[in-house]
Amino acid sequence: MPDYGFRYYDPVTGRWPSRDPLGEYGGLNLYAFIFNYTIGYVDYLGLYKTEQAAAEAALQAALDLFNSDPNNAKKGTEYCGYILKKCTDGKIEYSFNGPFVGSEPGYCRPKEDFSDPWRLSGSRYHTHPSSNAGFSDTDKEGLTPGSSNWLGDPDGGLHQWQQPPLPPSCINQCGDIDVSDDDAASDFNDYYNSDPSGREVDHGNQFG
Repeated sequence: MPDYGFRYYDPVTGRWPSRDPLGEYGGLNLYAFIFNYTIGYVDYLGLYKTEQAAAEAALQAALDLFNSDPNNAKKGTEYCGYILKKCTDGKIEYSFNGPFVGSEPGYCRPKEDFSDPWRLSGSRYHTHPSSNAGFSDTDKEGLTPGSSNWLGDPDGGLHQWQQPPLPPSCINQCGDIDVSDDDAASDFNDYYNSDPSGREVDHGNQFG
């Protein structure tokens, strides 16, 4: 039986007899693989190597939930969650929690529902019930330097509101803020004195 490092694969049944190492954070089906959508996604190790890959997987799951109820658009239902990360020996891997359903039309607040070694990356994701809403002022609030709010729309579009990253001198090997020396502290102050503003990035249609 082939060993892919984190999981075994049974070529006879075409299934993974071992659970996803991400647990429920990889989706409700603990024996699935990249949401069983092998044409659209590649995940050699069963974990996400980039924040965008985790965001795309999270939004695919969220949009699947959105599209499962034809009344969601009329009700203004949104789904959301946090992008998570963990760092081992300087190696960063990403995942996500949720998707959580919003408590009122046009609004969704993620839950801090995760466990060690996963922690918040500073980024989050959400869906909109229509494709022409764009990012609201609320969507842009609370983001840390270098983090993003990822948005998926019903027409399959992937959008990103990105905060400018800090200078490399202010970031350690795990991607966390580190201003322990004078030069880094000076660069950190210069960053905030420059009054950095975010920008929107359109990644085109990514979802079926």
